[in-house]
This record gives sequence, structure tokens and C-alpha cells, in this order.
Amino acid sequence: MLLLLAVASSAFLNLAFTLPLILLGLSLALFSRTRLLRRCAWIADGGLLAGITAVMLGLAMSVVNLQRLLQKPAATTNQPTASRAESSAPTPAPTPAPAPAPAPPKVIDEGSRHLGDYGTPASEGAWVSGPEQSLGYRYRTGLKPLRSHLVGQDSGRVIYDVLYSFDAQGNRVSTPSPAAEQTPAALFLGCSFMFGEGLNDQDTLPSQFAQISGLPAINAGMHGYGSHQAYRLLDDETLYRQRTNQQPIRLVVYRVIGNHAIRASGRYPWDRFGPCYQIVGSGSLQYQGSFQTCGRRWGFHNAASNILQTLQNSREPFTRDLADTWERALNTERDRRRQLALVAGMQKKASQRGAAFVVVNETLSPAKTPDASGRYACAVDSSAVEVGQELRRMGIRVLDTHQVLSLEKCGEGAWIIPGDGHPSAPANRQLARALADLQRRHVN
Repeated sequence: MLLLLAVASSAFLNLAFTLPLILLGLSLALFSRTRLLRRCAWIADGGLLAGITAVMLGLAMSVVNLQRLLQKPAATTNQPTASRAESSAPTPAPTPAPAPAPAPPKVIDEGSRHLGDYGTPASEGAWVSGPEQSLGYRYRTGLKPLRSHLVGQDSGRVIYDVLYSFDAQGNRVSTPSPAAEQTPAALFLGCSFMFGEGLNDQDTLPSQFAQISGLPAINAGMHGYGSHQAYRLLDDETLYRQRTNQQPIRLVVYRVIGNHAIRASGRYPWDRFGPCYQIVGSGSLQYQGSFQTCGRRWGFHNAASNILQTLQNSREPFTRDLADTWERALNTERDRRRQLALVAGMQKKASQRGAAFVVVNETLSPAKTPDASGRYACAVDSSAVEVGQELRRMGIRVLDTHQVLSLEKCGEGAWIIPGDGHPSAPANRQLARALADLQRRHVN
């Protein structure tokens, strides 16, 4: 019975290392005392020890997670202090103070859930997937705008409530939109960071760049994409012509985040039909069909990635952090070499089409929720910096985000959507200015 409760608490309460571990430990301890196991003392004692250990670990994890859940950002209020001269002046008659605005809900460390079109059954059929899809999956063409409404899993706090609009080619709408077919444009590639998850159309990086530079932008970013899909869009001539509407491309921008290398290995469950590229011979890339057909979806690393993906959605804050740390450790040398080859391939494909190529490298690593003092932990990701250095040695132009976005503002939570972690509109504006400056100096 306790074992069934452990499974139920894991499945329905989205817990992993707290209540399920305690219930599992109790069931082991009780089972070790049964008449069947008492005949073999060493098995019974081992079961009892394992049960007690599981209970202790579950209690310890419960304390850690409870402490994290109870941490509340400190409400900072700046009270003006009157100078001595001001205090000696006559006091005017008091005027009725306006009613204070209700304080916004505090940003706490919790999971999230979708209420709008995106991420709910209402969006079923919004995208297509399968081995016949060159990118594995994509939004349908001619799709109506989708509302994306994300709230805190427990608090119900609104994290964002935005609209995603799409053009006739299945790209995210950028404002201003490209004009005539022969108008030169910039092509933006990447994942949800480039797509602009949690932002309205005008606040994405491609839109901000188009507004600042005057060069129309095509936003081909997509939730969950990796470096393999960014390269595939340039490698597949038919797909490239369709997504760019045969416009001449002057600039290609790829926005890379830390786990794009793992995504390109085919380990994630949402990308089983993604394009499979392997390094062969003297280091050249070979397209081997989808991940499903090239046989790269099995093995220890893939199974571990699937488990960690589940743990990252847990209600337990410490468990989510632990899963993120373990996921980064799964990045193998083969994954790293493949990613470098894919990015080098993007530059080559862009050059063949007469376009410049720039990588926006996400080197800042901010926490998505504040600590008890109200500050957001923010650091420079050394592994991402190393990737940028390697790309520069290969002759690729790289824009590291920590060179553009200040750490001070990062600590204030300015560069992310609080409670979500995706880049904010102000972050995209700063990066767009830097990109536009880079374009003026090196592209025009």
C-alpha cells in the first residue's frame, strides 16, 4: 500500500525525492520485517537499512525543499529622509494620500503551468512532426496567433500572457515585417530564446534588431530546437527557400544556449524526428536522416536525459536544480565536437549565400527567481565562454551576452522573465543594439 502511495505521489503530485522517497523507505522497512524475509537475516537487515536510509534521505530532501519554498524575496521600500532644513520648514496642510496600489505577487521558486493556447490541448494541431519533416517538427503554415499564458504552479502568479503570431512561411512574425520578396533581410536561427518565448512579437530579438537596424528580420527560431536544426535549415535548399520566401539574406544570426550540444545528440523525447548529423571521416558532417532512423536515440545518455527531463518539471526546487546540474554533466566530448562542426557549417553555408554570420552566445547564467534578499543570483558561464573562444579561433564572429548585459542589472532580474528564465524584452533590446552596431561595422 505504501509503495502504491509512493508511485501515486510521484505521478500525481509531481514529487520525486521527498514524499515518494519517504514512503518507499517505509515500505522497504516494513517488508524487511515480513516472515518471508526474516528467514534470511542478512537480506532482512539489508532491506531495513535501505528503508531507513531512504526515509532519512527523503526527510533531508524535504527540509531542503521546504526551506527553498519558504524563502521569500525581501520587500525593499525606500523611505525618503528629510534633511534638517526641510524639517524646520513650515509643514503644509496634509493632502489625502492616494490609495496604495496592490503589491504584485512575489516571485517564488515553483513550477509553472500553461493556461492559454500554447502548451495546452487547445494548441493540438498547431505544429506537425514526423520523419518526413526536415526539422523534425515545426509550426504549421497559415497558423492563427496563439495565446501563451503561463502562471505559477502553486501561487497562480501570472508569469506572462502574450500572443505568438506567424507568417505564411511558418516563421514567428517580426515587426516591421519584410516587404517585397527581393528585399534583403536578416535570418535568425535558434530555440525558444530566439523565438521569443514569453514575449509579444515586437519584443523578440529579431523584431528589436529590425526596428533598430532597418534591416527586415526573419525569425525562424522554435521552442526546443538545437544547433542541428539551425544548420539543417541552411543545409536543406528547399527548406531554406521556403522559410526565407526566397529573399536575399544579408546576415544570419544563430543564438546558442548551453544545452544545444545535447539537443543535437537526439536525447530529448520531443525531438525524436530531429535531423541526425554525425561527424565522419576527416571531420565532415553527414546527414543520416531523423534521429529515429539513424539509431541515436538509445543508450545510457539518452535514458538519463529522459529521466532528468522529468525531474526538471518537479514541484521540488532543489530537485529541479539538481537535474539541471546533472544534465550539464552529460555533455560529452563527441557532443561538443559535433556542435562546433555544426556552427562552423552554418558559417560556411551563410558565406556561400553571400551572408555574414554572427553567433549570439548566452554566457550569462541568471537564476529565474530571486533569493531572500530580492537579488537574482547571476554568474558568467565559463563553459559557454570557452565555446565562444573556440568559435573565435575558427574565425567565427561571436557576441557574448555577458559583454553586453551588465551583471549588476542581471542581479536585479532585468535580463529575464522572472519565474520563467527566458530573455526579457530589455535584454533583447540591448543585444539588438550590439548586433546592429556589429552589422554596421562588419557587414555593410
